[in-house]
Amino acid sequence: MSRRLRTLLIASSAVLLVVILSGLTRIPYPFTHDQAFFTLGAKAINGGAVLYRDFWDVKQPGIFWFYVLGGSLFGFTEVGIYTFELLYLLVFSIILILTLARYFSSPFLAASLPLFTVAFYYGVAGHYEKAQLEPVVGFPLYLMLWFALRAEESKSLSPFFLFLSGLWGGIVLLFKSFFLPILLAIWLPTIYSGNKKCQTPDFRLFSRSVLYLLGGAALPLLITSFYFAIHGTLDQFLWTTFVYPSLVVSELGHSPFYHLVNGHQWFFRQCGSSLALAVVALFPVASRRLDPLNRNLLLWITCGFVVIQLQVRSWYSWHYALLFVPLGILAARGIDDLWSHALTHWGRLGRAQLALWLTMVVCFLYVSPILRLTLDTIILLRNGIPITAARVREIQRGLNDQYTEIEQEVRFLSEPASVPGPIYVFGNNHLYELISRREAILFTASLSPLRILPDQQELLLDRLRLSRPSYILVSPEGQLVIDKGFRSFQTFLEDHYREFRRSRAGIWYAVAQRVEPQPA
Repeated sequence: MSRRLRTLLIASSAVLLVVILSGLTRIPYPFTHDQAFFTLGAKAINGGAVLYRDFWDVKQPGIFWFYVLGGSLFGFTEVGIYTFELLYLLVFSIILILTLARYFSSPFLAASLPLFTVAFYYGVAGHYEKAQLEPVVGFPLYLMLWFALRAEESKSLSPFFLFLSGLWGGIVLLFKSFFLPILLAIWLPTIYSGNKKCQTPDFRLFSRSVLYLLGGAALPLLITSFYFAIHGTLDQFLWTTFVYPSLVVSELGHSPFYHLVNGHQWFFRQCGSSLALAVVALFPVASRRLDPLNRNLLLWITCGFVVIQLQVRSWYSWHYALLFVPLGILAARGIDDLWSHALTHWGRLGRAQLALWLTMVVCFLYVSPILRLTLDTIILLRNGIPITAARVREIQRGLNDQYTEIEQEVRFLSEPASVPGPIYVFGNNHLYELISRREAILFTASLSPLRILPDQQELLLDRLRLSRPSYILVSPEGQLVIDKGFRSFQTFLEDHYREFRRSRAGIWYAVAQRVEPQPA
């Protein structure tokens, strides 16, 4: 075994241990309503429900299938999903090291890649950003990029690597079709560069390359379309993918601009150090052509940033996690360039002294996530890994006070006098269903009631008439929708339900049968 390989293995083992400890501190984290709905939807799918038929969401199916896999392996709970996410990101960390080691002059820096990507994510992500679509999709997006890179480095655009790049690109589109510009931004230069290697323009090589990329991308999309077709929901899948995004913008407009401002502030505050080091890695752009890896990473960041701005109904902080992977890789490459420069110009100081100085600079740049992860790891090791449900819930209450409020709010559902059966929350906080452990009637998914289109309102009522939940909670936001014109919902409640109790959460309605109203 060579000295470089031995160093890489030892350093990688230490880095992976840091990743594991970082992830363990986040396993007892609480959900927000997004993760709660993904979990409830995944649990329903695992039980035989079909997305777009039994419940609907604006998102493509990829994130739900991620939660289905995690929940079926470790349980449809916060601990189960976050345990699966840790294993998922641990595998990603190993793949990063194995695939990119040859692009670094220092084996230590090659091994450190998971620190700048996965551990960085754990260090800056709060419970709103955890296990969202954008940090999850970084893994297949990277594989799409890496296989495109391997195809470009081959003699004549290897069809095998192009097909695999297309395959992972198709999987990315199953998470969000809006990521298509990122795929095209990487694939087009790949084909152009490979075709340029020929002495004369080769149209056959160009057309073959496009064919293999499209063939790979089409495979997961066709399988998914066939799945929805046999369940009778292909039209809803296509409508949600291609029609709904523009329809909701035209009818409901964009999100408040403070979402955009807050998202920018969060991104530049958390990623300022990575951006600075990425500039170091990209500095050759001023003097010579970018190497293919840096070029593709830069295209990912640039197109990804534009895609985030174009999602005018969102603009949330976790969308910027889409950029963590390319920024982290470029930051590590920037440090590698600084190391090579230091050895060339200040080699007389000695490698150990230079390494110490460079480590101190990096630690200073990333002091905030390092301190946060260090303190959380110390607390974890002192108190022991929480293995009981009571201990986990205690941590969740401390991190998200909604857990305490909602536990008190739904306590009556576990009382002997409560009516058995499912509940429905006409609001955008699905923690009520998750914490109550009641069967949930899902329809509007992670959408706020304010974002339900008029045509969907009657579909919602049809769903409620058919399922007839035992209790319905109308949140203040839901009541606003009713008052603005959704009067048929109020009529449905008056005909089949009676007001049960009022609280800060809204108005609870119980199905009209032997139920005595409770005081607020």
